[in-house]
Amino acid sequence: MMKKGCFKTAIITGSVVFTGAIMIWLGLNLRGGASRGLRIGPQTTYVESVDPKSGLVDYASYLNEKLSAGVTGDNNAVEKLLHLTPDFDAARYPDSWWNLLAIRPEDLPSAQPFENSDTVMQLMITEFRKRQDVQGFNREVKVSALQERLFHCYSNPWSEAEFPELSTWIQNQNSTLDRIVKASELERFYFPVMATEQTGLRGNVFPLSQEIRNFSLGLALRSMNRLHRQDIAGCQRDLLSIRRLSHLVGQGPWLIEELISSGVGMTARKGELAMAESGLATIEELSDYFNKLVALPGRQDLVQRICVYERLILLDQICRIAVVGAENVELHPLIVNRYGPEWVEDMAISMVDWNLVLFEVNVFFDQLEILIEEKDFRKQNAGIQSLLRDVVAKLKNKRKPYRIAMAILGGRTSKAKLASAQVIGDFAFMLPNIINSYQYDLTQEKLLRGHFALEIFKATHGHYPADLQQIPSVKESKLDDPFSDQIFRYQLEQNPRIYSVGPNSVDDHGQTRFDQLIGDDITVGGIH
Repeated sequence: MMKKGCFKTAIITGSVVFTGAIMIWLGLNLRGGASRGLRIGPQTTYVESVDPKSGLVDYASYLNEKLSAGVTGDNNAVEKLLHLTPDFDAARYPDSWWNLLAIRPEDLPSAQPFENSDTVMQLMITEFRKRQDVQGFNREVKVSALQERLFHCYSNPWSEAEFPELSTWIQNQNSTLDRIVKASELERFYFPVMATEQTGLRGNVFPLSQEIRNFSLGLALRSMNRLHRQDIAGCQRDLLSIRRLSHLVGQGPWLIEELISSGVGMTARKGELAMAESGLATIEELSDYFNKLVALPGRQDLVQRICVYERLILLDQICRIAVVGAENVELHPLIVNRYGPEWVEDMAISMVDWNLVLFEVNVFFDQLEILIEEKDFRKQNAGIQSLLRDVVAKLKNKRKPYRIAMAILGGRTSKAKLASAQVIGDFAFMLPNIINSYQYDLTQEKLLRGHFALEIFKATHGHYPADLQQIPSVKESKLDDPFSDQIFRYQLEQNPRIYSVGPNSVDDHGQTRFDQLIGDDITVGGIH
């Protein structure tokens, strides 16, 4: 029979050994995600295919398979536009990328690259500054006036006599612009997705997506010159090409493509308003363009873009932090600048159950999908902020019982915040603005159609209608305000305009956030 002292010693020894084993286990498990690995499944990663070499989820292959469906060499506008892009570095892209695109860089047809219209405008301003009559105390006022006049050339008729340099630019770029018009008539815009070792999906760079903006501005410049020359058919052809470019770049998966698509669409709207309000187009030409405008493809669903594609960016980055450690992953510069390099180093010892993190991220996006569909935008914004606070709190506090163990092991728990929570936080911080911008853009599209309906009415009857109900087929024109249960507001007195009541759902009598009398109504140009 064991003596009482020996029994007590055994108990103490066993407790120390057991405690030591627990501490070692905690140290091994809490200091790095790679030692535990990830449980891959639909509840944690959304995509289940794993790259056997890296052990990471192969999101890029999933996206390429999804985005390339139905794409051929004949219907992909990317192939026709790549060779028009200035300074395109074909060597930057590996063979695997070109294989996905189904072309070789040497097979790209030779053509004159597009010259950015901003370049010739900057040269004009530089030369203007050198003129003797521009010197003196009001020199910058004159320069600013020229800059404003040049900027207006994108959305107002202009003549060769007024800007001969721009006219020369168009003559030199005509064949290239015609190629862009031809490419815009294709159906697809597929740019293969790459995942770099350090940045993952976030490292994708689409130079052609950015170049689409420059293409659209060049076409806008030519369309407004054609409008001045009363070449309505040529003007409308260029404007429709800008519309198609907006649709094409909008097929890209990321929010950056959504922003570019929105900006390109805005360029088209300004030119369309100038054309409709110029009085130079006939009723038949206005009606024909209106019908073509309505027949254009719609925008990509925002839920798909955010809750599928942007979800994958976040999941991909979190998986990389788990497998290779935060110190080996290039986090977004915004995060590094905001929290400092020491914070990034501390991510290597963060207290993370990575499968739980991935699960919470998926729950976050599932709930976000419901909120995006919310019609009351004030409730939507409040709901998104509440959802964000909830998921960040969950992720930061899930392993709180182990903080004492981490402190004993040397972990700097005061700084060891969860990387994924901050990644989500910085993403979700932008969400309300992104969603509001999307709704604002769609509302302006409807308002533009209302403008066309009004201009067609005026061209037919010689005056604007007393109210919108006098316009034939108002319902077919879809003049319903997304921010209310009624059709758009319409005022004919003083400053005639058609407008939306905006996110606050209150009629501010056409006053927008850009007016001196602050409101949040939404307009698109004025009726002249």
